[in-house]
Amino acid sequence: LSHIKTLPCFYQQLYTMQRPMYHLKHRKSGLTLAIQMANLTGSANFVKYLLFIINFCLVITGIIILSVGATVQGVYHGVNGFLDDNYFTIPKLLIAIGVIIFIVAFFGCCGAIKENYCMVLTFSVLMISIFILEFSAGISGYVLRNEAAQMLRGNLEKTMADYPKYQYISALWDEVQKDFECCGLDKPGDWMKDPTNGIPVSCCKVESGTIGSINCTEENSFQQGCLKLLTIYIEDHAVSLGTAGVIVALVQLVGVALTCYIAKKIRLTYHHSSF
Repeated sequence: LSHIKTLPCFYQQLYTMQRPMYHLKHRKSGLTLAIQMANLTGSANFVKYLLFIINFCLVITGIIILSVGATVQGVYHGVNGFLDDNYFTIPKLLIAIGVIIFIVAFFGCCGAIKENYCMVLTFSVLMISIFILEFSAGISGYVLRNEAAQMLRGNLEKTMADYPKYQYISALWDEVQKDFECCGLDKPGDWMKDPTNGIPVSCCKVESGTIGSINCTEENSFQQGCLKLLTIYIEDHAVSLGTAGVIVALVQLVGVALTCYIAKKIRLTYHHSSF
């Protein structure tokens, strides 16, 4: 009988022993949740700072692209009478891309501040579009480089025949021959192929203070032809376009991958924090 009477006390004692374990489990689960929330907050801050860094790098690449495009555009404008229109398309495209990059970077900063998944995802899509444009412009720059010699020969021969007829052509030729210290297409004698032409004064180096007329001949003129020097000049700047476009595009491809990772991180962070 005494054993039976002690049963309720036993169960009461057992219940009392189990109660701390029950609270301990709940404390552990609460602590785990708090740690998870802290980790999510840390991840969100990391994502935000990383996105700001990507946008800063994006602005730098935009400045590079804009500068290269504007520089080459100015260089080509100085000899525009000898170049086809497609040689001006790529620099203009790079200038436009540089401006677009600034707009996209602003959009990316807004996405970072608001930690908005849709804005960051849109930012990723815009960066992919910019990557495609830049890479295409870079490849086009190398294509233009390979076509420069043939294109220049045809245009130089055509304008050479029109030298005495049109003032803007004669001014262009004179400027090129003075700046590059060259004469004719391949040699000074090219000017003598047309009986009505002589060797222009711009083929000779005129010393400062020279008074009176100057007789420019094959002997005292610049001996280097303009085709070779002008081709090297145009090719070098076409390579600058190609290199800038391809390298910056590859750098931004890394940015695209990181931005996609960030978009995924933001989505997971707010998915977990909603529970």
